[in-house]
Amino acid sequence: MSGREMETWMDKDVEQGAYSLQITTNQFSKGVYFVKMITDFGISNQKLIVQ
Repeated sequence: MSGREMETWMDKDVEQGAYSLQITTNQFSKGVYFVKMITDFGISNQKLIVQ
C-alpha cells in the first residue's frame, strides 16, 4: 500500500440529502483501493476492489 491519494471525485459543499456518485475505475490498475467519504457526520472508509 502506498497510501497516496489517487483521485478526488467530489470536493464541494452540497445541500443535505441523498446523493449517488458513479465511479469509473478503468484508469486504475487491478487491486484493492479505499474510498474515504467525509461528511458533517463523520468519516467513512469503504473498500473498492478493481478486477
